[in-house]
Amino acid sequence: MHEIIEEQVDAYRRLLVLAKAKQEALVSGDVAALETAVTGEKALLRTLGWLELRYSEACAALGRAHGLRPGEVQDLLGELLDRREGSLAAAGLKELADIAAQLAFVIQANSELIRRARAYVDFSLGQLGRMSCGPVYDQTGAVLPPVRDAAAAGVSKRV
Repeated sequence: MHEIIEEQVDAYRRLLVLAKAKQEALVSGDVAALETAVTGEKALLRTLGWLELRYSEACAALGRAHGLRPGEVQDLLGELLDRREGSLAAAGLKELADIAAQLAFVIQANSELIRRARAYVDFSLGQLGRMSCGPVYDQTGAVLPPVRDAAAAGVSKRV
């Protein structure tokens, strides 16, 4: 059991490294690095899904051996395993929780960076559309009423 947990810890550590790399790529605007981080995250998420399945199956088997449901196994893991295995599993689960908390923080920060970047792009596109006097669309795809920008009008008169 602790071997599976150790594999999960290792995978989540790598996921945290990739999330931080994604953050650096978002801040610096490095599209190639962002693509590399996202590709790595996808691969790790598949691995984590497979590890979670193995962990669930191990918990179910342990529960069946002791007449417990899988949900009850998690709470009693330290008692159900021998002393060494239980100690290693508990340490691994604690480390997993610590990494998950760090990862949640980085993901939240990355989400905010992406939200702000999108708002900047939307604003910039809106400004460009207004300057060109062409149609401007809102988030639903509806055409916004034309707004004559004094600066853009001055530029177009001079040109």
